[in-house]
Amino acid sequence: MAWASSAGDTLRARIRTVALGLGSEAQLLDDAALQLEAHARAVDEAKAAIVAAQAAVQLAWDRSVNVVGNVIETTTDIAVASVSSAMNTIGSALSGAADEVRVTMFTMADELVPESTVELARSVVRAVPALPPAGSRDWLDLDGTFSTQGWK
Repeated sequence: MAWASSAGDTLRARIRTVALGLGSEAQLLDDAALQLEAHARAVDEAKAAIVAAQAAVQLAWDRSVNVVGNVIETTTDIAVASVSSAMNTIGSALSGAADEVRVTMFTMADELVPESTVELARSVVRAVPALPPAGSRDWLDLDGTFSTQGWK
């Protein structure tokens, strides 16, 4: 601006001051925008981690609930003559009777299920009787619990 007077000088000084202030404000807004973008990325990553944890825990929990709800436990006494001598010895020691051995079997859909699988499923269902709502941060905690307990 070519205005030559003290009012022109004052106006030019005021414009410089306003321009510097606007530049500072613009920089603050840019910094805030970058922080918001970083926060949005972190939220998206957390939501993705929750979805992954929910999928993994839900699968393991559903399997456990299925085993607990559908396994059939059958306990029978088997004549000593039909088992090996090792089983005969064990059966005698445990039951006190030498003529029969008590055997417990777990089946589901006519397939044998190992006792360890049944006990694991029971542990899961006892520890986690219900799952959190979809999208809850609690899925991350459950995922950690399932991992440390070996339930996945």
